[in-house]
Amino acid sequence: MMAPGLPILHFFPRLGIWRFAPMAGQPAISWYGAVLYGALGGVLGAALCGRMGRAPSWKWICVTAALVLVALAWHERHWFAR
Repeated sequence: MMAPGLPILHFFPRLGIWRFAPMAGQPAISWYGAVLYGALGGVLGAALCGRMGRAPSWKWICVTAALVLVALAWHERHWFAR
């Protein structure tokens, strides 16, 4: 997991439910939870940058976002290999 302090959020597409615990016999998609955590991090980052008075360069934001997406794809590569 990319953020070891956070619980893993699973989405079960057959059942249409979200849970923090895996279910036996049900395929789960965990990267949806990572995307939700990323969105939450973006909102928190925007709130903190607003308080700092100086926003980071868009160049660094784009590079960071691209690296995070590559890391997420690498972390969940077993889903793409099916």
